[in-house]
Amino acid sequence: MGEMDKSKQYPTDMYSTLVKKSNDGIIIIQDEAIIFANPKFREIIGYTPAELKGMNFKNIFPPENINMISERYHRRLKKDPDIPERYETEMLSKQGVRVPVEISASYIDYDNRPADMAIIRDITERRDAEKRFEQYTNTLEKNYHVKELFGDIVSHDLKNPAGIIKGYSQLLVDREEDTEKKKMAITINRNIDRILELIENASVFVKLDTLTDIKFEKADLAMMLKKVANEYAEEIQEKEIDLKINVSGEYPANIHKSIQEAFSNLLSNAIKYGPEKSHITIDIIKDNDMWKILFIDEGEGVPDDKKELIFERFERAGSSVSIKGTGLGLAIVKKIMELHGGQTGVEDREDRKGSIFWATIPRA
Repeated sequence: MGEMDKSKQYPTDMYSTLVKKSNDGIIIIQDEAIIFANPKFREIIGYTPAELKGMNFKNIFPPENINMISERYHRRLKKDPDIPERYETEMLSKQGVRVPVEISASYIDYDNRPADMAIIRDITERRDAEKRFEQYTNTLEKNYHVKELFGDIVSHDLKNPAGIIKGYSQLLVDREEDTEKKKMAITINRNIDRILELIENASVFVKLDTLTDIKFEKADLAMMLKKVANEYAEEIQEKEIDLKINVSGEYPANIHKSIQEAFSNLLSNAIKYGPEKSHITIDIIKDNDMWKILFIDEGEGVPDDKKELIFERFERAGSSVSIKGTGLGLAIVKKIMELHGGQTGVEDREDRKGSIFWATIPRA
């Protein structure tokens, strides 16, 4: 009989243990007085059991919250179904520090009389995390606007005067008869070209980094590649390059207009780094649910330790030291292809010296 009595007490003992060891504070309020507080609540609020026992519950809330807390307490005792069971507010610790908390309160019968039981969760860490996230978001927004401003400065405030310098330097090249002065004018002209290329690429990169509303339209990749090739007809002819675009039929894909910039940079890269009278081949092949566009050149190739780095900002292969670029072209290609859900890469040719630069884009 004694064992039966002990087993009947076990659930109560277990409940008591759970309340004492809970990670949340638990209090019971009756007649506006705190009649029970578990250890966790005492830890949150900083009072001793003796100090809390019989304390009016209004004393643990900031003055501006007391009316709201009191109203909800009395409505809960009347079993008002519209009163929120869970809400966030602040409590005052013994030291007067405001502690953000989440309160889950409910009506209970305690010693056959109405009472209010509240589970108190300290959400200080969560609030701190929210503040850090808000600060991070604000920083990102600020950086976004700074990037937009930088893009505008690069596109207009720098490009216009650089273009004027380019015009005068070209005039000097055309009119100067003195050999040494003509060499200096050509050097100036060449460096202005590099500055203009840097300005253009930086402007494109910033715009890609701040795109928020990207609209895709279905288009034929083959037509896009032919259009890009036509834009480089003069450079191709100047270096006597044999360019072949191996396409047949249509290659539909949902693209943003920036894709033309990616193809332009890949072709420009092949022309710049390829020798005169070399061959460049552009292929499009199916690769599962993707189109894979290949730019095959006869250049010096890319060292293995540079194959990934060259797609990062301000990295170049390093093998063709006679060619100096801005280091943004392939980074732009990577950014554009990622916006389209594709990838970029480079491989060595197996049949001869040269590289295969490739980009993938989902098929439509």
